Amino acid sequence: EIKLDLDGHIADLDKPMGVNAKFDIKLPSLRDISFLVPDRDLPDIPFEASGRLVNEQTKTRLEQVQMQIGRSKASIDGDLFPDNTFKLAVTAAGPDASRVGEVVGTSLPVAPYKIATAIQGSPKKFDLTGLSVDLGTSRATGNLKLGFGDATLIHGNVDSRFLNLSHWVPDDQEEQAEASTPAQKPKKEWMFDDTPVTALADHHLDLDLDVVVDKLDLGNTVLEDIKLEFVLKHRLIRLKPFTF
Repeated sequence: EIKLDLDGHIADLDKPMGVNAKFDIKLPSLRDISFLVPDRDLPDIPFEASGRLVNEQTKTRLEQVQMQIGRSKASIDGDLFPDNTFKLAVTAAGPDASRVGEVVGTSLPVAPYKIATAIQGSPKKFDLTGLSVDLGTSRATGNLKLGFGDATLIHGNVDSRFLNLSHWVPDDQEEQAEASTPAQKPKKEWMFDDTPVTALADHHLDLDLDVVVDKLDLGNTVLEDIKLEFVLKHRLIRLKPFTF
């Protein structure tokens, strides 16, 4: 039931990026290609992709590339370069972000979403400019620089009028269940003792973010007028300032 329609040519087999081709791919289920990602449980939803690759010697241009995963749709236009870098414009939208979360391996709420950004760089380090994300009632814009080397790098700025993070906050019942669980260790009598201070571990993160949020919904708590300049690098945390 897998359908593949490919029409084109490769000018030089030593340079597989040099492709002129039209393609149309249809899979009844992503699980049909689960052998390509054995460490991930792909969902049982259909997948389609179509578009053109145009070889221009110094780059390969993506034209009208359209993808659909379930009811989520994405479009990609831009350029791929021989040195494994890219410069792309990406948009994606769908009625249920949770199904996309199943594909990428993260938890997302059942809510409509829309994403648009320009992305430039390589798979190991790239910039997101003009980033716009809508998720349910939440909306955020910004610019980010991401890197995935010895340390995960996230630099940039995020601006949001309303951000709802209640999906990722444990509800009161879970907190009460944890509170009712008998403690494994006896409660200490004093606030301070002679236990050595634990040094901040190096989590191999390099974060430098400026965050502005007009209203943040945490389920049972709402914070307003948040301004945060946050730096985390090696064993250093710096807030300058954090106000709400």
